[in-house]
Amino acid sequence: MNGFWAALIAEIGPRRKRMREALGDWGEGLSGFVLLGGMVVGSLGLFARPWMLGIAPWGLAMPFVWAAGYGLIDWRRQAALARAQTSVHEVGNLDAANEQISRTYDWLALLWGLACAIAGVAAFMMSWTEPEPPPWEPPAGTVSVDIAP
Repeated sequence: MNGFWAALIAEIGPRRKRMREALGDWGEGLSGFVLLGGMVVGSLGLFARPWMLGIAPWGLAMPFVWAAGYGLIDWRRQAALARAQTSVHEVGNLDAANEQISRTYDWLALLWGLACAIAGVAAFMMSWTEPEPPPWEPPAGTVSVDIAP
């Protein structure tokens, strides 16, 4: 596992650089803002009103779902890079193959993050638009109990 975590951490900088090249400075910054904003709104925003957490509790899980998915996407990227290294005679140019593999998984990671951010915002909006539930009252016909010392 040491190699996995080291490769995952080492890939963060080059991935951001490739996304900045593909989307431009504003696009990469905006996508990062949307991703983090969706996660924050979807998890911490559920505490804005007392009843919101009960309506969409799955919003709290979105950052963890995103992290697990990001880890799986990077695990698949690392496996694809290892396969490319073992079949270097078929690929021809290993650096070009590695670059193509990395770019493909960059887009997968971005789309996964945006999907999780949208799900987080959906949890918030579902909870925000729901009216406050009425206070609980016992069902009609129940016996009231007044216990006094």
